[in-house]
Amino acid sequence: MPRNKKQRDPLPERFATDEEFEQFWDTHSLADYPDAWREVQFNVMLTPRKLTVPLEPDLAREIQERALQEGVPVKVLVNRWLKQQLQRAA
Repeated sequence: MPRNKKQRDPLPERFATDEEFEQFWDTHSLADYPDAWREVQFNVMLTPRKLTVPLEPDLAREIQERALQEGVPVKVLVNRWLKQQLQRAA
């Protein structure tokens, strides 16, 4: 074998345990096994980012009552109000 090629341990077809898998990859590099690579495709589902804002108890209660009166979930009502405020401010 040429001097610039490093010898590598064979890649096991299967690992008997998770620990065996971890021990192997803790001491080996995936870069040394390009013949084991394969192209894969997958979908990523991104969810909207959530922001939690603590509210004063009385304010939270009023918002919940208003949402109930309007027949919409609290998050819909709050998002609608915030959008309106941002549009007014712009």
